[in-house]
Amino acid sequence: MNERQLSLFLRHAFSLVNAENAALKGANPAFVRSMQGVKRIVENLPEGSLRLKKTWQDLEPAVLQALRPYNDAFRDSLFDKLPELTADIEDEVIDMLSAVNVPNPIGTAGQVAGAPTDAPFGLNRQLADTSRQALARTSINNVNLAKLFELSPTNKGPVSMWMRENYRSIDRVVQTGILQGASTEAIAKEISEEASLGGLLKTTKGTAAGSIKAQANTIARTAVQSFNTQVTQRVWAAQDDEVFEGLVYEWTAALDARVCPTCGPLDGRKEDERRDLPPVPIHPNCRCQVVLSDPDDDDDVRTGIQLSREKPTGPGAYASKVKVDGKSFYRKAVEIKKPGATYADYLADLATKDTKNSRLTLAEYFGGAGKAGQGESTLGVARADWFRKAVTEKNVRPDKALQALVTKPDIETKLRSFKAPPKDFPSGGSSPPKPKSPKPTPPPKPAPKPKAVAKPAPPKQTKDAQYIVEHQLSNGKAKITAAEVETGFAEIAKGDSQSAKNFSQMMQFQTKNNISTIWSNGREKVPADFNHWKQSDKFLSSQKSAIARGKRTMPASGRDRDMSIISNKYNERLLEDIEDGTFSSRVMSLGKLKSTELGHTANSFGAIVVKQGTHQVPMTTSAVERVRAAVRESVRRSAENRPGPLAGENLFKRTGKTTWKAKEDWVLTYVHEMGHQVHYSAGLPQFRDYLPKDLIKRTAQKNIDGVKALQEVKEQTWKPSQYGNTNELERFAESYVQFVFAPDELKEASPAAYKWVADAIKKGLQ
Repeated sequence: MNERQLSLFLRHAFSLVNAENAALKGANPAFVRSMQGVKRIVENLPEGSLRLKKTWQDLEPAVLQALRPYNDAFRDSLFDKLPELTADIEDEVIDMLSAVNVPNPIGTAGQVAGAPTDAPFGLNRQLADTSRQALARTSINNVNLAKLFELSPTNKGPVSMWMRENYRSIDRVVQTGILQGASTEAIAKEISEEASLGGLLKTTKGTAAGSIKAQANTIARTAVQSFNTQVTQRVWAAQDDEVFEGLVYEWTAALDARVCPTCGPLDGRKEDERRDLPPVPIHPNCRCQVVLSDPDDDDDVRTGIQLSREKPTGPGAYASKVKVDGKSFYRKAVEIKKPGATYADYLADLATKDTKNSRLTLAEYFGGAGKAGQGESTLGVARADWFRKAVTEKNVRPDKALQALVTKPDIETKLRSFKAPPKDFPSGGSSPPKPKSPKPTPPPKPAPKPKAVAKPAPPKQTKDAQYIVEHQLSNGKAKITAAEVETGFAEIAKGDSQSAKNFSQMMQFQTKNNISTIWSNGREKVPADFNHWKQSDKFLSSQKSAIARGKRTMPASGRDRDMSIISNKYNERLLEDIEDGTFSSRVMSLGKLKSTELGHTANSFGAIVVKQGTHQVPMTTSAVERVRAAVRESVRRSAENRPGPLAGENLFKRTGKTTWKAKEDWVLTYVHEMGHQVHYSAGLPQFRDYLPKDLIKRTAQKNIDGVKALQEVKEQTWKPSQYGNTNELERFAESYVQFVFAPDELKEASPAAYKWVADAIKKGLQ
């Protein structure tokens, strides 16, 4: 997240803490009364262990009903305070969207003049609806909040889950006292302290009141976080699809020593889809949030909290202390300079500094920095040392080291179980070696030295590959690099299959016709965002070639010729804009992709434009096979006259009403857009020219036979996909994708479509 988002995140975190405290405070009077009532019941228990235990069991209904006022008050307080957060949460979500330059997110227009602010459809009513629906979905550890406090009839009277949980805390204390032979007075003191004159109750740790209060804190914090998530998701759902274009969902943890082993490794994880991250809150007491962030933002910043026993000074120092596992520490916010820093990076930074305070913070995170003999956990010291050695001496990546600590079942220092001293960090994060047998063994005889085998020389870069690499015009932030384009294309063109040959033809076509590739994230706004291609001599050369080619290959007549002339003139003006240094609407329209586009190009335009995204992956052997298999399936469906949405649709998932996404979408888009360029260079041949001539001749008849002929033409026209059936340009481009990745299947399913594309590429290579 950027600096503005970080500021909003921290401010909102404090407001959520205030809401937790307000909900707890509202139920405090009832809590005091209930605990004092339970204490009186315990004080009146008869002495004598046998009678005491039986009497206590018989008093369970009375204890439960003494807890009911607190149950009702806590429920009412939560259900009163949570809706009051709705407007603040909505404002914070909208501010966060604005912080990543989302243009005019829904909710930023303010109150519309003349619009009602009350029933039936005013602002207050809308907030009430949002609150009601968010409350209905608020849950604690998968238990609905309302269900937690709901009274159910039992033989002990109306009882809720919360009352039952409170009773367990009290019963545990009483049963322990009975077992130890304590007096009823001593047991009663373990229930709670006496209330002060001001009506306050000291909730000492270890007492039943202290245990219940800790549980209540957990309920309040988790309920507030769950409600926050529900409202946030409703605001996101109200936005248009294009709002999320180019953004990713980022898991954000509070970078302090209280982050748990579950959330620490998740911090900084970014996904294109919200469903690919765990739900928030992921566990009770979770303080994490999921935010929308811009992966290309250079203003990425995080701050971590460093603990100290002495009061710190300077920027970022807190005046108050914070409790970690019951111990109080001073703290100081420390900025993490590394862009995209995660919690693991924060811990690694502490390990690298290796100061007194950094060691303290690491040890407290890893389980305790107490001193031996003082009754405090010292396990964190050993784990922190293990982590420090991993990242500073073994050069293990911080996230891998943290993940190994948390999840490796055979690393005995892992954060969930510490029953043995730590072992040396295994190289590369593998399992520790098994202990060697104490029995000495003679050294093995040296094996004969193998003969040196000459390594095969790396494949020589072809002229086409070299051209394509040099003409990848990126802003430097594309997930797929020029080198990965080269290796991916080499993988697709490898072998003697017709698919490999057709792909090689496409590479030859791009080189021969001097076509560049522009990568766009769809979020370009200012002139500098277009400099990676607008100021490129390579694109300038490509644009001049495209304009000349457009004039040379223009259709002889008809609407296609008219549109080609318009496009040629438009691109001549674009060339003038670039040479003059003018930032025009033509630069914006051709160099930037819309939210609904994966790519585009135009007749007489010197490049194809491909959408860059963080979800994209390089083309490996398995990825190439996935693409070919998906396109083969699309040919099969088209042959059965039930085309899918896109060629290769099995790879795609719908991300909006008109938007699609796949890990391999960049290569399918690349081929699709190059297919358009092949079509333009061939003079825009029509599919109907490849149907039987007598059939086309019959369509001119103005009789029943002419109508039948038109129907036959419609039936025989190849439909590569639903998108490909929208017009002739898209029909060719989608057919070209099938020609490249599933040529044998296309030739068998529609010889006419295969020849249509084959003739065009042949002409484009002349």
